[in-house]
Amino acid sequence: MTEVIKFENVSKAFHENANAASSLKEIVIGWFRKNKVKRESRTFQILNDVSFSIKEGTTTGVIGENGNGKSTILKIISNIYLPDKGTVQVTGKVSSLLEIGVGFQADLTGKENVFLYGSILGLSKQEIREKYDDIVAFSEIGEFMDTAVKYYSSGMYMRLAFSVAIHVDPDILLVDEVLAVGDEVFQKKCMNKIEELRKKKKTIVFVSHDLNVVRRICDHVIYLKKDGTIEYGSPDKMVNLYLSNVYQSSNQREENNVVIFDDSQRWGSRALEIESVTFTNPTDGRTSNLFVTNDDILVEVSIVNNDNIDKAVLGFAVFAKGIGSEPVYLADRNCYLDGKVLEMSGNKTTNVSFTIKSIPFLAGEYLVSIVLYDETCQIPYDHRHQYYHLEIINNSEQMPCLVHIDCDWDF
Repeated sequence: MTEVIKFENVSKAFHENANAASSLKEIVIGWFRKNKVKRESRTFQILNDVSFSIKEGTTTGVIGENGNGKSTILKIISNIYLPDKGTVQVTGKVSSLLEIGVGFQADLTGKENVFLYGSILGLSKQEIREKYDDIVAFSEIGEFMDTAVKYYSSGMYMRLAFSVAIHVDPDILLVDEVLAVGDEVFQKKCMNKIEELRKKKKTIVFVSHDLNVVRRICDHVIYLKKDGTIEYGSPDKMVNLYLSNVYQSSNQREENNVVIFDDSQRWGSRALEIESVTFTNPTDGRTSNLFVTNDDILVEVSIVNNDNIDKAVLGFAVFAKGIGSEPVYLADRNCYLDGKVLEMSGNKTTNVSFTIKSIPFLAGEYLVSIVLYDETCQIPYDHRHQYYHLEIINNSEQMPCLVHIDCDWDF
């Protein structure tokens, strides 16, 4: 197969002038500052001697943590950025969907922007007229085509921009994380269209944080690392390498499992006091707040006995974060329900642990409460409500729900 995109020893850095005012407000405030401290400018090395090639008709995923240069690669391919060093060769008509509404003019109507954006992507007016009905039909916002796009929601922007971009009939399609915007039905429609382009052997470069999609649709994956270098290989190999590095990075963050809290999140007599809580993967001994669906989680709790308490009940609760205005209460458990009571040893620090077996929650952020009560479960010693933070990654196909349920179909 022919190489249609080729990077050879490409480097790209961005420079921040720390002393430059970014707004009129900062300029005016600067006039009245008595002590003007000169700050050093900074350079961010995003790409560092990067080389790779992409062959015609393949789909390549680009993954990495935020700020590692994923979008920069797409912007260099689409000629928005020029490399500082190295050479880039691109062969074929490129259609890019990099940022929502780039190329749109806020005061123009949806219809006018279709012609504007289409011309930016290389279509003639006649070609746009021929494709216009299909573009509008795909976007599903036909009733708003005569409305200025400044009144559009971000989802409407994305629908129209994506619709124009895919109707250009490009040789190379560049897609950034914009598919995260919009409702689930339209996201699926967009993915179906990308699948159609794959079957037509179009070249696709796809940036996404959805590792399940990357595994499913990509032939190869570029993994951008923090030092500006890359790894290139099969989807499974690159995704596993990325997850491994994320775990290591998570282990290096101190106190990464504690959420910012206020007094309303902790109550009790403190006769027994929770001193520390850690979450560990018992399989590899990794202490972290990042786990994969169906992992076991070993919870280790250090308890200070301030009042010579003999017995106590230890428990936990899990809440899904970021759904509606309040976290969603998912599950709880305590040792009393399993016929056990925590035996304390005088006025000493006691270290105890329990294992949450095969965590069933799908990808998302979760809050965990850890609680200590008396043996009747009525008197709180130390109740830490939604005090700890966990993040779950799901390695299998993500579903629009919170809990994974195992099922055997007997047919």
